[in-house]
Amino acid sequence: MEGKILLTDKERILTHIIRQIYPRYIFGHTSFQERFESSKSESIKKGDLVLGLTSGSHEYTIGYAIRIFTESEMILREIGSKRTCRIGNEMFYRIPMKILSKYELLEGLEYITYTKIHKALRKAETKYSVYFHSLDFDDGICIVNLREKWKDEIYKTFEFKYSSKTTIKEIVNLIES
Repeated sequence: MEGKILLTDKERILTHIIRQIYPRYIFGHTSFQERFESSKSESIKKGDLVLGLTSGSHEYTIGYAIRIFTESEMILREIGSKRTCRIGNEMFYRIPMKILSKYELLEGLEYITYTKIHKALRKAETKYSVYFHSLDFDDGICIVNLREKWKDEIYKTFEFKYSSKTTIKEIVNLIES
């Protein structure tokens, strides 16, 4: 798509959440109420993505639980930033992560690196036989797992120190080596 408009991390993540939850609701796979009541019964833990239902719409309506004081008072981190806010007297629901792509929830440099890996896979000589399997980030290192076409087992693993200066060409070289 030419003239592509890039979304912020927050816009992209919120759009992903809506795209995963709303179709399930409108097509009747489960009711919206059932989905969130089941996530309410499971206690919220640090790092969970939560939805606040009673304080209105603001930057922290959906955010990551950073510190939990009670089930109605937490410190949340805004999606796509490092800003935090202590919110109390709120009804929180854990957003079910099992229906979301962990890669779509990446932020900042990690998401940029993830997209570079996919671009590199499309440029590599092996583009018709080797595909993305999974990846992890660990203390400045990106660990990439690849798979062969039609298979789900890890075929090849490589790692590299990632930064904003990491190029697609560098990743292509790692894929092809």
